[in-house]
Amino acid sequence: MTMNISANLQSLFTWNTKQVFVFLAAEYETPKKPLNQISLWDGIIPSKDHAKFWIHTSNKYRFIDQQFAR
Repeated sequence: MTMNISANLQSLFTWNTKQVFVFLAAEYETPKKPLNQISLWDGIIPSKDHAKFWIHTSNKYRFIDQQFAR
């Protein structure tokens, strides 16, 4: 899976903001469990100067639901 993430988080920074933690999560349903969540990406934005960004990334490992793991 590949992801293209673009964001402008500059408005989150005020005089008292040191850094911002961000993450991208997905939710999905299975027959046995109505709510499943997985973290797809996370990062730390260290300053307002870095808060406008574009990321192209691919996962290193396959996502496997433990219900179906062998």
